[in-house]
Amino acid sequence: MWDDLHRLFPISLGILFVFGVILCSGIILEHELSGQPTSPGMSILSDGSASLESSLSTSASAPASTTAASTSSPSPSTTETGSSGSETTSASASSAVVPSSAPVPDGYFKDALFIGDSRTQGLMLYAPPPGATFYAVKGLTVSKALDDPVVEQDGQMVTIPQALKAQAFRKVYIMLGLNELGWVYPSIYVARYGELIDAIRAACPEAVVYIEAILPVTQKRSDSDATFNNPRIAMYNALLLELAEEKQAHYLAVGDAVGLDHGALPAEAASDGIHLNSAYCAKWREYLKTHTAI
Repeated sequence: MWDDLHRLFPISLGILFVFGVILCSGIILEHELSGQPTSPGMSILSDGSASLESSLSTSASAPASTTAASTSSPSPSTTETGSSGSETTSASASSAVVPSSAPVPDGYFKDALFIGDSRTQGLMLYAPPPGATFYAVKGLTVSKALDDPVVEQDGQMVTIPQALKAQAFRKVYIMLGLNELGWVYPSIYVARYGELIDAIRAACPEAVVYIEAILPVTQKRSDSDATFNNPRIAMYNALLLELAEEKQAHYLAVGDAVGLDHGALPAEAASDGIHLNSAYCAKWREYLKTHTAI
């Protein structure tokens, strides 16, 4: 019997060794398949794709501010960062892009509405098109524009779709997207933007809808932020161009107004790298006067 055990012992050790090698190989293989590398600020979604984490205080589901458009200066601390107005060849080739034309008289904007965040507040404060109405709110997103009471009307706060029913605008300009750059799913941004356009047309069926491209940030600002940078803004603007074509809206490549420096906002245009100063707001207004669909 002892002789039999001596003969079986080496065989048993061999079997255990082979089993151990197979087990370790399986563990290593599983790690290699599941351990997808990510860059800083990135996360793996449930579908296995990498996505930027939102570093904004606002999100598609976050509670929105109920502050109406104020007359205070746009604050650099609002982290409405990054915007890309880098206009591409595909944008210029699209029929949705509004070409340059002779400047319209100041009266053109008397039945115009501007919807936007603190950058549009800057236009309202420093170089407003004469007679235009502004629903401009610091921190505004497409979701807040649809759902939150951000407009004061007859002493009450109402949503933008509700406010639209009280006045028949013939032109509506929208610049939103700065505060959505950190959203994990850009598709939600596009979907909500489309809903806003639908709400505008339901309340003002005769209105011409202009989608303004998100303005870029300065190169310094772009280089220092993983989320709010000009390449990401360019990606959002490409989505807006597609939306303009789908909704038969008019796309304004307003980045052209500020004399882009290799796709970036000129350094002298904004002290914080984001919000235009009065001189560049005036350039924005002049661009609007020379790019009209009607």
